[in-house]
Amino acid sequence: MKRFWSTDTAILSWYPVAGLVGLGILASLPGYFGWFVLKPASEVNDRVILLLIGASGAASLLTALTSLALAVFLFLRKRFDRMALFVSFFLLGYGLIMSGPLEMLEYLLFGNIGMLSIRVQMFFVIPLFILLLTFPTATIQPARLRWLIPLILVIAFYTVLLSTKELDSITTLRSRFFYSILGLLFLTSFGSQIYRYVRISSPVQRQQTKLVVYGIGIWMFFMLLSSIPYYYLKFSGTGPTSQAGGILWWTGLLVLPVSLTLAVVRSHLWDIDVVIRRTLVYSLITASLSGVYFGSVIVLQALFSLLGSQRSPVVIVISTLIIAALFTPLRRRIQSLIDRRFYRQRYDAQQTLQAFSVALKNEIDLEQMAGLLVDVVGKTVEPESVSLWIREVKKA
Repeated sequence: MKRFWSTDTAILSWYPVAGLVGLGILASLPGYFGWFVLKPASEVNDRVILLLIGASGAASLLTALTSLALAVFLFLRKRFDRMALFVSFFLLGYGLIMSGPLEMLEYLLFGNIGMLSIRVQMFFVIPLFILLLTFPTATIQPARLRWLIPLILVIAFYTVLLSTKELDSITTLRSRFFYSILGLLFLTSFGSQIYRYVRISSPVQRQQTKLVVYGIGIWMFFMLLSSIPYYYLKFSGTGPTSQAGGILWWTGLLVLPVSLTLAVVRSHLWDIDVVIRRTLVYSLITASLSGVYFGSVIVLQALFSLLGSQRSPVVIVISTLIIAALFTPLRRRIQSLIDRRFYRQRYDAQQTLQAFSVALKNEIDLEQMAGLLVDVVGKTVEPESVSLWIREVKKA
C-alpha cells in the first residue's frame, strides 16, 4: 500500500497549488497599482521619489513572477526528483507570500498591510527550515535533527498569540523570545548544512550547497542593507533612501529563487567558486578602501584645520589619489590572502606554476627540464600517473 503523500500525490497536488498562486499574483495587480502608483501620486509631489516607488513595486512583481516561472520550470524538467519537486513547491509559496503579492492582496481587500501577510510570512519559516535541513538530498542529516520539525511547527503556530506590532518589531518579552528561538532554529538548520557538507556530501552536492548558501548569504546581506534606513537611520517612508531600501529588499528576494534553481538543475555548478572568490575579494576591497577613504578625509580635514585652512576640495582630491594608488596592490594582497585561506589547492598550483616559469628561464638541460615539467604536472593536475615522451630528432 502506497503512502498517502507519495511523489505521485505531490505531483497531482502541484497543479491546483500552482493555479492558485498564479491567480493570486494576477489578482494582486490592482493592489500593486493602488499601492505603488495611485497612493504615492496622492501623497508625494517629487518625481524622483515617485519613480523610486514605482521601481520598488516593479522589483516586487518581477521577483514574484520569476519565482513562479522557476517553479514551473523545475516542475516540468525534474518533477520526479523529490528535492526538485519540494523546491518547486517552495518557490510557489515564495513567489506569493514573500515577494509581495500577498501584501498587495491584503491592501486590496482591507486597505492596509500587516494584519494577515506578516503572520503568513512567519508560517513560511516552516518550508524554509525544512529546505535547510534536507537540501540537496531530500533527507534530514544528521537524522537526530528530525525533532526540529515539530518544534518548528509549534513556533510557527505561536505567531497566533503575538500581536501584529510584536511580529513587526521586538517590543515585548514574548516577541524577543519568539525571534530568539527562530534565530536558534536557523543556526541549527544552517549547521546541518555544514555537517552535511563536511561529512556526507559528494563533490557535486558540495557545489550545490555552496550555491544555495551563497544565495542565502547575498539575500540576508540585501535584507540587512535595506533595513538600515528604517531601523537605524530613521528615515521617513517617503524619502529617497527609504525607497532605495525598498528596491534592495525586493531585489534581494530574487537571489534565492535563482540560486536554488541553478543548484537543483546542477547547471554551471563549478562556476560558483569563481563567483564566491570574486565576491569575497571585491567586498573586502570595497570595505577596506571605504575605511581608508573616510579615514584619510577625517585626518586631512583635521590637519588642514590645525594649519588654519579649510580646503575640502583638496582633501577629497588627495583621498581619491590615495584610493587609486592603493587599489591594485590591495586587490592582489586580499586575493592572495583569500586564496591561501579558502582556495589552498588553487593557490598552491599557482605558486608551483610561477616557480616553474622562473626555473624554466634559467634551465637549459633537457633532462632536468623534463623532470621539472613532470613534477609541476603532478603537483597541479594531480593525475594518477605522469609520463613524458620526447621525440628524438635525427640530425641530417
